[in-house]
This record gives sequence, C-alpha cells and structure tokens, in this order.
Amino acid sequence: MMAVVGALGEDTLDLQFLEDNTVIVAGRQGLQHLTANISYLCVNTTPDLDHIMKENRQNALLLAPKNLYAKYVFHDGIECLPDFVELKKYNWNPYTVSQQLTSLALSLWIGNPMIALFNYLLEPDKETPALEAILKVNPNTKFFYVRERNKNSIKWFEQYKNIEQMHLQEFKEFYEKYKRSI
Repeated sequence: MMAVVGALGEDTLDLQFLEDNTVIVAGRQGLQHLTANISYLCVNTTPDLDHIMKENRQNALLLAPKNLYAKYVFHDGIECLPDFVELKKYNWNPYTVSQQLTSLALSLWIGNPMIALFNYLLEPDKETPALEAILKVNPNTKFFYVRERNKNSIKWFEQYKNIEQMHLQEFKEFYEKYKRSI
C-alpha cells in the first residue's frame, strides 16, 4: 500500500497507522495538519522549496524538478524528481502540474498495486481530468480516495472500477484487514 497526501490540507490527518508504508506528500500544503512518517515530499515551486529547506525539520526525502533541485544540490535530504519519461507524450511539465499530481506520478513511478489518496483536491478544470486520465492509464492499480470528513459521496467515481471512496475510519478498517491478509 502506498499513500499520497494531496493539497487539500484542511482536514486533520493522522496516518501513523501506515507506519510501514510509503507516504508521499504534496508540497507544503500537504503537510498542514498531518501526522505521519513521511517518505517523500514533492515540491515544484520555489517558495515551497525555500520554506521547507529553511525549516529543515522534515525527515522525508525532498524531491524537486531539476532546476529547483539545482538550487539546493549541495544540501542533504533533497534529490531530483524522476524525468517521468512515460508522461512526455502527455505534455508533462513538472513545473506547471500541481504538487499533488507530481506526488501521484511519483507513486506510480515507484510502483504499487494499491494507492490511497488522502486530502486529494479535486478541481474540475485540471485536477479531476488529470486524475481521470491516470485512472484510465492505470486500470490495474487500485486507488482509494480517502478524506477524514467525506460527508458527500462523489458520483464521478462511480464510472471507474479501479477507485473507491471512503472516509478515514472505513479506510482504517479496510487497511487492518488488508494488513492481516498479507
């Protein structure tokens, strides 16, 4: 299981129960109200990168596109994002896509058959169509859309067999069963 924490950042989110799993966080916004053992932190804006490097309190490996990475190349805890060659045909630009989309691309690049999306912002003009494309291109990956306070069901998900939405407590129960089965 792999977890991607998106840019919503409004819900208090405790992911300590995922301690043995890879947790990828989307920029500074994804860190808000988050308690987790973070594996990777994806950043593609100069202000976020500068802020995070100045705080220097994350234990996660910070990943940034090549030009931003070059600014801090001699610092510990930062690496260059992969080129995501497989996304070139989709006009992938690591500087213009959202940090949560970069985090999702990283999770797919690392590879895992199950990816949980926490606090993932669905925005109709860019984010939702991009997520829809990812669902179509990765039909064998099981996605979970999880929010702590997910009162309303999102009908958009019903058309895809490889994504489920649930609130955090439902996901924790699912995860406990999953953990026992492996």
